[in-house]
Amino acid sequence: MNLPDSRRNPSAGRLRLQALRFVLAGGLNTGLTLVLYWLLINIISPQAAYILSYCIGIIFSYALSTRFVFRVTHSASRALRFPFVYLAGYAVGAIVLQFSIVYLPQGALVGPLLSAAFSIPITFLLSRLIMRPCST
Repeated sequence: MNLPDSRRNPSAGRLRLQALRFVLAGGLNTGLTLVLYWLLINIISPQAAYILSYCIGIIFSYALSTRFVFRVTHSASRALRFPFVYLAGYAVGAIVLQFSIVYLPQGALVGPLLSAAFSIPITFLLSRLIMRPCST
């Protein structure tokens, strides 16, 4: 009898569920920050709009990550470490955005989409590491 991976290995099922919830939460967060970015580029530079919308996205993402994605309780330790996940993602995203602005037509508009495609895997793995339940 062939059992699905999640029945043979509950950790694999949990990882898939977390990844699915991460993608859903990330989609919502990306949509929010993208709309904010598009509004802000009308009044400030693309890089300034990107960092401001990105910082607001970190706060929103932390709330989604603790309650929905990883289903862990909020802690000061997690909250203090969480921005470092996005610092790594931001570094990758900012490089991709700059490349887009310089080399692609309409780069300031599409750059954040490309940035998200590169930074999502990094942020999932690092978020999962930080959000692990604390052992007692």
